Amino acid sequence: MGPDLYVFEVGPKVEGVSLAISTDGVDWTDIGAIAGGRAEVDIAGAAQDGADFRFVRLTDDGEDCGTSFAGADVDAVAAIGSSLRFTLKGAVLFAHGSTDLMPAAKAALDNLAAQIAEANLSAFRVVGHTDATGSEAYNLTLSRERAAAARDYFVSLDSLASVSISSEGRGEADPLARNETAEGREHNRRVEVIGR
Repeated sequence: MGPDLYVFEVGPKVEGVSLAISTDGVDWTDIGAIAGGRAEVDIAGAAQDGADFRFVRLTDDGEDCGTSFAGADVDAVAAIGSSLRFTLKGAVLFAHGSTDLMPAAKAALDNLAAQIAEANLSAFRVVGHTDATGSEAYNLTLSRERAAAARDYFVSLDSLASVSISSEGRGEADPLARNETAEGREHNRRVEVIGR
């Protein structure tokens, strides 16, 4: 389908690098070696459909440096077709273990709806996430129901009447932080709105 990433390295000496991508910065999918200079990378063969990759890791191949400085001098990485993403903390929207929007949540969702309308999105999806407390099945159901509650609220707004809105839950599958700490669990409990 064409390139997803461009990697740029300029200058008289360019070095090859290996490229990996990750959804969470912990587990990495190896894409392979890319040449120095300008590289166009299509990740379709290595990436699962619908996966959201937030991290790119470039590792110098250690060959043919040709300069007195170690490592490849990568100047820029550009993502093509990247999504517009908004994140709301779960504590702002829902009481612990609940799928009912709290009264204060509506103000946060109204503010986000105004940003979405201003961005002129024609479609977006609402994705619910939980921490790893509780069973995997419970967390998946909770995340789905919370995403649906936020989606239903967005659907009720006149400002988003012409926008296609879907929802999904990912449970504890895509953490942003470690679940071993209260702060990490708080980061993982969230609802994301991803524009398409």
